[in-house]
Amino acid sequence: MYDIQQLKKHLDKEQILVVLLTRLYFGTITKEKVIAFLSTNIVSAEYMYRLLSAHTIRPFIYYVIKANDLKINDTLEEKLRSFSLQNQFRSMEQVVMTSRLQSELAQKGVEVISFKGSLFAKRYYDDVGLRESS
Repeated sequence: MYDIQQLKKHLDKEQILVVLLTRLYFGTITKEKVIAFLSTNIVSAEYMYRLLSAHTIRPFIYYVIKANDLKINDTLEEKLRSFSLQNQFRSMEQVVMTSRLQSELAQKGVEVISFKGSLFAKRYYDDVGLRESS
């Protein structure tokens, strides 16, 4: 696994932060390493938000930031918080509707296996709202 110095040869600061936050979630680095990176690197809030949007990982990254009580740019944090709350609400609505549909189909003998969407997220993530969905 590349260390931060190796990552700097290939990625910009915002991309490195995404890698570090993902590693923190999976327990392959410490919170202190992320804090050290944040304290020595100024991250563009606008670019970071666009990057997270493009890769549909805004709620996941926000979750990691909040779960580890990390301090980031206030503007970025507010945008991530706002989107994550909306996504959480939408995901919960989708879980309810999809579960109802799955139940109705099961009553008719049709087995449903979720490969994506909110039921998939409910099964495989710590929180149904961590996965962005449309």
